[in-house]
Amino acid sequence: MDRAMSIQAFAHSLFILIVLLFPSAMSEEFDYDPSSPNGPSNWGNTWPLCRDGTRQSPINLFTANVVFGSGIQRNYQPANATLVTSEHDVMINWTENAGNIIINGTQYNLLQAHWHSPSEHTINGIRYDLELHMVHTSLAGNIAVTGVLSRHGIPDSFISTIENELQILAENQTREIPIGVVDPDDVAGITGNKYFRYNGSLTVPPCSENVLWTVFTGENKTVSRAQKELIRAAVDGAGDETFENARPVQPRNGRPVKLYLHTNGN
Repeated sequence: MDRAMSIQAFAHSLFILIVLLFPSAMSEEFDYDPSSPNGPSNWGNTWPLCRDGTRQSPINLFTANVVFGSGIQRNYQPANATLVTSEHDVMINWTENAGNIIINGTQYNLLQAHWHSPSEHTINGIRYDLELHMVHTSLAGNIAVTGVLSRHGIPDSFISTIENELQILAENQTREIPIGVVDPDDVAGITGNKYFRYNGSLTVPPCSENVLWTVFTGENKTVSRAQKELIRAAVDGAGDETFENARPVQPRNGRPVKLYLHTNGN
């Protein structure tokens, strides 16, 4: 019974995510080129919330302007996944129930993860080299995204396991490739115990403002330059190692940002 309910919840969350991320308006094009008519400064012409919203993401996170809290519960489990490329990013799509996180008593089911390079969020004005987004949805249709920041350094252990598949995508041999059973904790590779939390939006159109953000500070989290360039090259199978897919930082507009100290071992 528990397994049946879990599968039902996963399917429902997947449907919600598709509706939220791919409404009919998404047939319109967008890109990250600041000089393009479809670039970030012009997204609001098609999706007004991207321009007029007051809780947009990403933002600059100040360590000196926060309050302390505690608690996040991660209940991930290994599940089958595929690696998918699109015009905007490379995504790990879990095709089975990969578990959830619980925040303030609400369960958010994990659906997919993708990368932005350079990072979208900044900390004290510093932009990192890579940002992983792990996307979750609740049964009510709200979204919780976990962001994990990385600097250049030694190779990321998980990315090392999918380099061959990323190369296949970069060579435009296929748009989607199975990568077997993937443990979300391995993908996240969280090394520090501090993270920010705030209420924001999707960082892509339609910029919906129903996202609870948790952004880990990237303590000792690294990715090699070659891995970062391989992820960039795999986007849309274009082979472009210079491709960037980071939305500019948005106004904070007085929103509270909390800095949490992660202590429960999950």
